[in-house]
Amino acid sequence: MRSWITPLIFGWILSLAVAITTITTVNFSAHLADRGFTTAIADGRATVTGVVSGSAAERAGIKVGDVLDRETARRTESEFLQIDDPLRFDISREGRSLRVTFVPDRSDKSFEQRLDEIHAAFTLVVVLFTSLFITLSKVRFTSSKWLVASLLVFPLTGMLQTNHPDLSQFALFAFTPATCATLALLLQFWISFAAEIRSPLAKGWVHTLRIAWIITVTSSVTASIAAAKETLLADKYASFFELVGNSAWLDTINAYQWWGYSIVLSILCVVAPIKIIRRSTGDVENHAYWVAATLLGFAIPWSIGQPAFFILDQLGLITTYGATLDQVMGYLIWLIPLSLLLFCYVGVSQRMLSFNFAVNKTVVYLLTGGLLLLAYLLLKRNIETILPSDAETKKSAVNGLIACLVFMAKQLRDLSDIALKKFIFVDLNRRENKLSEFRNKMSHFKTSTALEDATASTLSSFCHGARVQIFFHSNGSYCDRLTQEQILVDDEIPVVLRAGRSSVLNPGDPQASRWRVVTPIFDRQDLVGFVGIEYDPMLPTLRPDEIRWIEKIVRQFGIQSALLELDLLRATQRRLASAEGS
Repeated sequence: MRSWITPLIFGWILSLAVAITTITTVNFSAHLADRGFTTAIADGRATVTGVVSGSAAERAGIKVGDVLDRETARRTESEFLQIDDPLRFDISREGRSLRVTFVPDRSDKSFEQRLDEIHAAFTLVVVLFTSLFITLSKVRFTSSKWLVASLLVFPLTGMLQTNHPDLSQFALFAFTPATCATLALLLQFWISFAAEIRSPLAKGWVHTLRIAWIITVTSSVTASIAAAKETLLADKYASFFELVGNSAWLDTINAYQWWGYSIVLSILCVVAPIKIIRRSTGDVENHAYWVAATLLGFAIPWSIGQPAFFILDQLGLITTYGATLDQVMGYLIWLIPLSLLLFCYVGVSQRMLSFNFAVNKTVVYLLTGGLLLLAYLLLKRNIETILPSDAETKKSAVNGLIACLVFMAKQLRDLSDIALKKFIFVDLNRRENKLSEFRNKMSHFKTSTALEDATASTLSSFCHGARVQIFFHSNGSYCDRLTQEQILVDDEIPVVLRAGRSSVLNPGDPQASRWRVVTPIFDRQDLVGFVGIEYDPMLPTLRPDEIRWIEKIVRQFGIQSALLELDLLRATQRRLASAEGS
């Protein structure tokens, strides 16, 4: 068992506790308790600055100028209140102490508020699932432990959504250090990953990592001071926090700290993977592509959002465009869980391992969807112009148009796929054409040996020079004619092939996997042989459509081999009959 799994499992349990605590303290209802008044904090006290007309607070007698202590003001914030739960607290008015009791009003949450709450819970679940999946899966790269560690720190950033006053206070301490620690751990992952594939990054990246940890420590200190200003500590250490509160240096440090954090995160999630991808080849390159795509899902909300808010604030436009930017970021943060789910799907679904193939299919479907939408809009406008004003006639015509476009969707998709392969994925198109030509010539071979050698050579060329082995059943085992290697009928690969009756990708333990793909050869219900494509980390990952081509060739090879054996048997029978006749 890998030595780093145990501490990561322990960390996962702690993160699970944080996530459960956060989710169980979030108010997911459609309503929010509204206290009906606003306050401003100064000199350790909260002064009522506004009372909503007609609210329960106004009916209870609260007036502008009433004074509450800091802790009471914080605990009566709307996000910490329970619906239909009476409020009881003391206020000071003109030197007199008054007891106030009232039930807060009920207000509806905005769509953005509810979306943020759902996103926070969903993201925590996805992050925990992804971290556990990577930890327990058979990954080839031990550097993944740093990626898991960054995911385990992430739940601390989600605690800002909690509706518990004490946990919310802790979230103020934890949010900035947790996000900076996530950055440092991600950078550590890329540095370790580059070293593991023998393409180490320059020493400057190691220095950047040190700077990231310095930022993390600095953010921990400044965040602790800023959060302590909002707690009872401000009353116990009034002289110190009076100095801190009356100066703008703390806010300036926090602002520039976030600015620097976003820049470093952008470098981490864009420049580092690009450098690694340029230095790597084959399966390592494919792995780097997928991890880069995942980390970009983390990068976009932070690397775009924080600088944008900072720039608007510096230009004095935050009041004009702040709400719009906040709404846009509310949708962008969904990239975090979606990118992680994509990463997990890639790891689970063997057919989607090729990043090249994923890009190919994404472009095909986007192009097809765009063409269908354009055709629908143009034809619908013409239908509405030409047809009479009868609403039912127009409705029937539009429904018929949709049915025609649905029928055309598959044809458009196939045309888009062909066009991409012809003009963009030129090498794949060339190799597929050669494979198609060989498939048409397979019936012209006269001996099994020549057919077997040609098939192995053609498949090797198609798979970028990977070694190809062909095994046929003989005397209770499967034997490779060229190397004389034998595999018993009850070994793992034959058993899996007989059970699944389809190709197996990366069979066995990926750490010691011998073949990238093994394709069976069946004669009726019997496994008469199989073809193995050797695994080489320096060769490109096979696309699902490439694997389908391999399956077609192997299937045709099996049929043609059986026909040649049948011809050989008939020829032998004729020779025997001729010998007996003579």
